[in-house]
Amino acid sequence: MSAIRYQPVDERLAWKGADMAQSEEWLYRFTDRVLVEIDTALEGIERRGLAIPDVTAEDFVVPALERDLQRIAQELEHGRGFVQMKGLPVDRYTQRQAELVFWGIGTHFGAALPQNRKGELIGHVRDEGGDVASGNVRAYQTRVGQSFHTDMAGDVVGLLCLRGAKAGGASRVASSMAVYNELLARHPEYVEALYNTFDIDWRGEQQPGASPVYHEPIYAYANGTLRCKFQPRLVRSALAKTGGALTTLEEDAICAVERIAQELCFDIQFDPGDIQLINNYAILHGRTAYEDHADPARKRYLLRLWLNLRGDRTLPEAFARSTARAGVPVG
Repeated sequence: MSAIRYQPVDERLAWKGADMAQSEEWLYRFTDRVLVEIDTALEGIERRGLAIPDVTAEDFVVPALERDLQRIAQELEHGRGFVQMKGLPVDRYTQRQAELVFWGIGTHFGAALPQNRKGELIGHVRDEGGDVASGNVRAYQTRVGQSFHTDMAGDVVGLLCLRGAKAGGASRVASSMAVYNELLARHPEYVEALYNTFDIDWRGEQQPGASPVYHEPIYAYANGTLRCKFQPRLVRSALAKTGGALTTLEEDAICAVERIAQELCFDIQFDPGDIQLINNYAILHGRTAYEDHADPARKRYLLRLWLNLRGDRTLPEAFARSTARAGVPVG
C-alpha cells in the first residue's frame, strides 16, 4: 500500500459539477483557420498513402491547432482535467478520414496504446449486441449505462463522436479528486480501504494462460500527487473469476465513491464532431443507457484513443507498473 493522503486536494482538478455547469472554461471550439489546417494535413496524409499507425505529429502539420493542443495538454494535467473540443465536421469525412484526423490530433499529445488483444489502437465504441453480464463482454460494446469509472489504460482517454444515439447515451464526468475530498469529510473510515490492491477483471483480454485479473488500488499517493483508477464493474466481475470477495468495508467504500460521483457529476452535451479528452487518473466518466436507431448507418458510434502523454509523469508505483501505462497486451 502507498502512503495515504489525509489532506483535501486543493487544486483545480477538484471541481464540482454545479460549478462546471456555470462555465465554458472546459470547452474548445475549432476555428475556421484550424479546420483549414486539418483539411490540408489530411489531404497530405492521403496523398502519401500513409497507414494510420504510421502517421506522426510531424506528418499531421497543424501549427495553430498544435499551439492550442499544448494548452489543452496542460489543462488536462494541471487544470480541470477534461476538455471538450467542439465542431469537427465529421459529416463530410469518410470514416477513415475521421479516424485519420482523430489519430493526427492524438499524435500531438503522445503515444496511443492497444485497447484489445488484437492490438487495435483506435477503439470502436458502439453496441455490438453483446450482454455485459457475459464474462468477457466489455460495457462499451453494449447499450447499457456505464457507472462512473476510469478506463483500463492511458494517461488520457479521447473520444470522438461520429454519431449520437436515438435517445439517451448522455456523457457524464466527475472529479475523483472532489470525490476524495468528500470522502475525507463524510466517510474518513473508507479512505484507507480504497488504497488496498483490488483484482481487476481483464474481461478476456489477458494473454493465453495468464491470470484473468490484474491488480491495482483505487487511490494511490506519491510525491505529493494523488491518482485514481476506479473500475467498480471490473472489480466486482473479477470476484466470479477468482473466487474472492470484497470485505464489507471495501464494498461500502466503493459504493460511497459511486454515490458521491453521482452527486458531483456534470453532464456534457456530446454531439457528432465533438472530441472529449479526459485525464484518466483524475476524472471519472460514465454514460446513461441509450436507444439506437434501427438503421445501422445511424447507430451511435464513437472512436476512442488511449494516450500516454509525452514526458515523464509522477505516478505511484502501483499504477506505473500496471496495465495503466501499457494498454492491453497484444497476442
